Amino acid sequence: MKTSLSLALTLVLATMVSSSAQISSTDGESRKESPGAPPGAQGRAAAVQVLEDLRMIDSAIDQFAIENNKATGAPILWENLLPYLKPGTRLYGSGGKDPLGNAYIIKAVDTPPRVSAKTAAAFDVPANFWDPFGPDARAEGAKKENPAAPAAKQGRAAANDVLTELRLIDSAIDQYAIENNKAEGAPVIWANLLPYLKPGTRLHGSGGKDPSGNAYIIKAVGIPPKPSAKTAAMFDVPVKFWDPYLPE
Repeated sequence: MKTSLSLALTLVLATMVSSSAQISSTDGESRKESPGAPPGAQGRAAAVQVLEDLRMIDSAIDQFAIENNKATGAPILWENLLPYLKPGTRLYGSGGKDPLGNAYIIKAVDTPPRVSAKTAAAFDVPANFWDPFGPDARAEGAKKENPAAPAAKQGRAAANDVLTELRLIDSAIDQYAIENNKAEGAPVIWANLLPYLKPGTRLHGSGGKDPSGNAYIIKAVGIPPKPSAKTAAMFDVPVKFWDPYLPE
């Protein structure tokens, strides 16, 4: 009787050990079969970081072109953009490479920077997620599709030029007020701002006019400068794009 009971217990234990081994083996094989998708395929977070980098690079290109009076098509190097990127950030120290180690495609003024095809393929996002910075240069193609349209209607690049100049004017107003002890509401004219704008730039020699030839609206200390309504109407951007320099 004792022998039969002992034999039965031995068989049960052997079965349990065998089952446990099979489960462990199956789990191990499953893990080996799926070593993990590329970082970008795990979600949109990393893709959004790349997209934000591209937007900052695009803005830096615009500022470089404005301050250095560069025309459309002027070639750009990564080094040209460093003064317009925030020091200490990942992008500033990246050498022009994205978080996956692939170089951003940077060509010329008014040509949007682009994500590399290799990086774009690593992310599980729709192709239009990257617009207008897609690897297939759709943004450039879009500009060529409607050459008869005003330059401002072809994209945000020209609107960004105006917005960047408004920021520079706003900063110049602040500096003028501080250095000359001007109170809020004190009137400001264009000549007051020239000492606070970079000589040799398009803006410094503009006479207070935007790239379309319309005058910027400059009133007083504490009042943000504004684009003219005529200029704002030329751009295919939402009204809030101009905030806090909303046209009247």
